[in-house]
Amino acid sequence: MPNPVKLSQDKIANRLYKATEAKALRMNFKLGQGADGDLRSKAKHAASEILKFQALTNVNLEGLVRNNEIVFAEIAEQMIQAAYRIPGYAEAHPGIIGEDTLRDVLLRFCPLWPVC
Repeated sequence: MPNPVKLSQDKIANRLYKATEAKALRMNFKLGQGADGDLRSKAKHAASEILKFQALTNVNLEGLVRNNEIVFAEIAEQMIQAAYRIPGYAEAHPGIIGEDTLRDVLLRFCPLWPVC
């Protein structure tokens, strides 16, 4: 059966990014400028990988996107934990998760399909 859901790469990337941003905001954090740009780039890459995978397998695209929204929300959760794990970070950047916290997460979790 053909997949009825039609989502563009940009729409998928936006949903993935928004999942990260929303999780951070729920936990009273916001993304720093550098992490914001990096996460948008990771979301765009992930969206491309999701679409490639869906085209090869014909799996449910909406399900893939929803699963990866969970992955991107978890990235925010892990970035917040990193903010407290990195010596002096939370004090120097209260309420901000940035490039250093994202780098920490990526170093610990990559390769993590479709993010990296």
